Amino acid sequence: MCEQLVELQDRYHITTISSGGWGHVAIPLIKQEEEIGDKIPLSEREHVFSFVGNTNTAPYGLRQRAIDEEHVYHYRGGDWQSVMRSSKFSLAPRGYGRSSYRFSEVVQQG
Repeated sequence: MCEQLVELQDRYHITTISSGGWGHVAIPLIKQEEEIGDKIPLSEREHVFSFVGNTNTAPYGLRQRAIDEEHVYHYRGGDWQSVMRSSKFSLAPRGYGRSSYRFSEVVQQG
């Protein structure tokens, strides 16, 4: 960040709100509201960790390396909501900027 912008922020207490890769407050990226299905008690969920989505878009193969770990279930397809609901933890790596659509989808799925 340039020195002049830092001075302006310090002097006038400016807060930057952005869904991009900069600013003080990251706005979640929400494509649409998702329907929430049946809630499954945590103790009855099938997967410990799950990752739903494409593994080829991360640098250095990080997504693929994560799903290669024990207890990580990978799914790519149309029934992704039920996979998220049946997981104790859903991996939601950062996407565009500091937020991701997947993070918002995970939160909506409970």
